[in-house]
Amino acid sequence: MLYEKIRLMFFIYILSIIFKLYYPLSIYDIDKFKWNDTFILNTNDGYFYAEGARDILEGKKQTLLSPTNEMLSIITAVITKILPFDLDTIIFYLPGFFGSLIVFPIMFMTLKYANFTKLESSICGLMSAIGVSYYNRTMFGYYDTDMLVLVFPLIVGCLILEYFQNSKKYIIFLIIIISAISLKYYASLFYIFFGYSIILFLFSKDSSNKILAMCYGVFIVSYKIFGFEASLFSVLLAYSNKKFINYIFVGSLLYIAFFCFDFIIPKILNSSYTTKDSDILNGAFHYFGVINTISETSSIDFGTFAYRISGGIPYFIVALIGTIFLFITKRYFVIFLPFLVLGFFSYFGGLRFSMYAVPILAMGSAYILHLLSKINFAKQILVFIYCIAILLPHIIHIRNYIIPPILNSDEISILDTLKFHNGNYALSWWDYGYAIRYYSKLNTFIDGGIHEGDKNYPISLALTGNSEILTYNISQMLPIESFEDFIKRNNLTPQDAINKLSKSKINYHNNKDTFIILPFRMLDIIPPIMSFSKIDIQSGERFDIATFMLSIRSNEKIAHFNNGIILDIQNGIIKTKNGNIKISEIINTKNNTKKFFTNGNLVAIILDNRVLICNREYLDSFYFKATIFKSLDKRLFTEVANNDSIIVYKLNKGI
Repeated sequence: MLYEKIRLMFFIYILSIIFKLYYPLSIYDIDKFKWNDTFILNTNDGYFYAEGARDILEGKKQTLLSPTNEMLSIITAVITKILPFDLDTIIFYLPGFFGSLIVFPIMFMTLKYANFTKLESSICGLMSAIGVSYYNRTMFGYYDTDMLVLVFPLIVGCLILEYFQNSKKYIIFLIIIISAISLKYYASLFYIFFGYSIILFLFSKDSSNKILAMCYGVFIVSYKIFGFEASLFSVLLAYSNKKFINYIFVGSLLYIAFFCFDFIIPKILNSSYTTKDSDILNGAFHYFGVINTISETSSIDFGTFAYRISGGIPYFIVALIGTIFLFITKRYFVIFLPFLVLGFFSYFGGLRFSMYAVPILAMGSAYILHLLSKINFAKQILVFIYCIAILLPHIIHIRNYIIPPILNSDEISILDTLKFHNGNYALSWWDYGYAIRYYSKLNTFIDGGIHEGDKNYPISLALTGNSEILTYNISQMLPIESFEDFIKRNNLTPQDAINKLSKSKINYHNNKDTFIILPFRMLDIIPPIMSFSKIDIQSGERFDIATFMLSIRSNEKIAHFNNGIILDIQNGIIKTKNGNIKISEIINTKNNTKKFFTNGNLVAIILDNRVLICNREYLDSFYFKATIFKSLDKRLFTEVANNDSIIVYKLNKGI
């Protein structure tokens, strides 16, 4: 019987991987999606861990910020050592294989503790592995910690359910060890585990459950306060004298309560996810916060929320009803409530959290199937239709979700030519920081983890400001000191500092070179980049971002934009729902011609495959001069590499 269940789990595991293989098979013939005959990652953050794995394998940190101590980097390096595949192949395929491991804890607990049939458990396991949000973050190419973020706490949850069944003390040891390893892997799992500890105290009616609650509660708080090693001593509470269990239980509860009010609640209330502050006060200066420029942390509508968790609003409602019934009839499954809380938080805090609710709502969907199977009339037909219905939206999503890699092969080929300049620096926007470090081995100033307002501010000035001298000086300055340090050292106001940096070259004694790396795809995010410097950091006053629209489709005569806006290219007229607007001029970069219509600030630029309508101020920005017009001062910058996707400049020295 046990052998049959294990074989069934492996079958569903393999089936989920087969579904995920649709993505690499669908992009197989797209050369720009490959580098060195291997598919390229489709997530920015993956290159952070990939860099660490690369340097572990090479035995040397190639950049200052290489994460060679990250658990995912270590795991990846070990797997690469064992298997006969290169690192790029491993990091592309690892998410699909690791992420699908969620099948095992889900099926194990539903078969053993929820008394699901093999069909019901199989549907539950498959939905957990390929559910929209979870699929997006564990598909092939999405190399990130997400591939095991749900697997670890679900295993802990299985062990807790097992302890409820037989109260063996060795299970407490396993629960604490696996929880500690999980926190080493991904520290933010603390909130799931803290939720576990709260629920365990609520279930602590008999002495055996009190022992688990004490041990786990003290462990999770001690881990946060004292660290990994000290927290492991919490397991000793399992061997407390039975006479003092109630006293120790109350003490542990007070320990948890104090920590909750002193740390957890203030942390949540002051979190940028909760406050959604657009401005961040850092000492005496105000900066634009990054939180509202990241789509993953922006609030979502209910339709998107329901689709990402269960495939759509009707599916979500059915799954939620099933989950409620599951919690009522199998009350120990309430231990997984923290997953739902965090998953439902995605409605307010951003779509990245929605995946936490996927496996729990999958159990709810399967529980409805469990109830349907008890209906005698047309039972087989009902079960068949229901299974197809709840799986179909996720399968359709897999078929339609073909996303491009974070960089294409043309961009990587340019970065690869720079990797011989070890120890030098690259200035670019944070979206590309990790990938630049991985492929070029250059140090970066900002990346997916270092992108606070004070770090982004000078980079935004450099990329979108209208002074080439300013860009040059900032690029020379940042390897030595921050913008704030420059202000304080020279006793200047922020605006005086900008004026000083914009007027003449400032000499820094730095023997390292700095490269400015500009992917042409960066054009799409120029307004968000500019927003970080469109602020008076002394007063906090914000300045408006000028008009910037990229066409969604175009031909020689007409260009279409979002919200039904149309540009008549022949006559220079923008047609909107509220009337027509005459543009000032059209600049055609294909044939280097200009066509004037009237005086004004709105300009249309015809690019290779799109049309841009923007305010004239963008034309004077460093990014436009460097990429679209290629008119930088050759005394300051030398173009070192370019193709149709990216251009790289090097700062000249000795001028």
